[in-house]
Order: sequence, then structure tokens, then C-alpha cells
Amino acid sequence: MKCHLCGEELVCDNINMWKLEDRRMVGYGCRNKSCRPPSTVSTDSSVFMHVVLPDEEVTYYLLRFPHRDKWYQVASSLFQDGGETTFSVSEAPQAVSYKPLIKLPRFIPLDWRQPLDIQAAALSEKMKTLLYFL
Repeated sequence: MKCHLCGEELVCDNINMWKLEDRRMVGYGCRNKSCRPPSTVSTDSSVFMHVVLPDEEVTYYLLRFPHRDKWYQVASSLFQDGGETTFSVSEAPQAVSYKPLIKLPRFIPLDWRQPLDIQAAALSEKMKTLLYFL
């Protein structure tokens, strides 16, 4: 899978979060520093996800993207309270944290086999629609 901002291949940087027989959870992220949010907003990757192998099931992800001079993020977890998705915004250009805009009591799945840029664009559009109502 490739990063939704820079198009570079995601890197597996945590190879065994857990392992049970032939299944294991790994972490993938983008390591291209040019597509990360400014260090005043976050020092983390613009994308990070937990993937169960060999099933290629995404169970958690965090996507960040710019919109109108701010950085937004979508975090979704399959296991958090039975599934939860949070849309957040960096409060100011110098803010290091993200303020939750809304939490949804469900997991919004990503398909590991589909291009991330298309799936991230759909989530971005949902977030932009949400901003009209806030």
C-alpha cells in the first residue's frame, strides 16, 4: 500500500505487535518526511496503521491531511469500544495536539488491497462535509 500524500510505499516498522500461531499484527507507516505535518503540528507520520497478516485486515489507522491551512486527522479502531472513529483538527498552526471534532461509534474500514489515496479522499470528503455542520 502507498501513502495517500506522497505515493511512497508504506514501511512495516513494527513487525510483531502480537503473534498467534500463523497470524500476527504489524504496523505500517509512511517514512517520507516531506509529506508529514509540520513539526509544530505533529512529529508523527501522515499515515499509520495496524494490519493483521496474512489476512491483510486493517484494524486501526490514523490518516492526516491538510485542508484550508490546517491539518486534520481521522483515526479509526476496530477494537476501541467495539469500533470507533474520531475526526480531529489541529487547533492552530502552532498546536501540537488535535482537537476531536466528532466521535462515531463505529469502525470505518480500509481495504489493504485498494489504493489508499482513493480511500483517504473518501474519508476527507466525509470530514469536509462534517465541517459544514460544525
